[in-house]
Amino acid sequence: MNTDIGGYGQRYDAHIGESMMIYPVKLVNNKMSFTPYILGGFCGDYTKTQTNLFYDDVLGEYRTEKKDRWSFATQLGLGTHFNLTERFDFSFTGQYMIHFGSDIDAVIQTNRLGEKYLQINEGKDNVLEGHLLFTLSANYVIADFRKHK
Repeated sequence: MNTDIGGYGQRYDAHIGESMMIYPVKLVNNKMSFTPYILGGFCGDYTKTQTNLFYDDVLGEYRTEKKDRWSFATQLGLGTHFNLTERFDFSFTGQYMIHFGSDIDAVIQTNRLGEKYLQINEGKDNVLEGHLLFTLSANYVIADFRKHK
């Protein structure tokens, strides 16, 4: 994902992750109208923040600046499938995700020439930061690889 920062720079983010669902209730012929589950997972995030050209007061020249970092996160939550048919359902999930790693902060500043520019600051390492995730999805079973008795 690319994000413009007020016309003074850009932020690039990439995310890759996985989740596993555990069903605490045994399904009997999949006749339940809803199927609850516990959800947990892990992900990795890459962030790069880069400035547009700006005048550096200290060096007395125009330049750009960029900083990047990797961070990791884990999440845990609850969800349920609302089964409309044996092969089609709507699912709702609520999770809490906590991130581990350093932070990159960008602030718009003004130099001595009165020009605005983006200042990139690296935060302290091992910052814990979390947020809630809510997901609503529609799912259709194309193939069922479970062994049925």
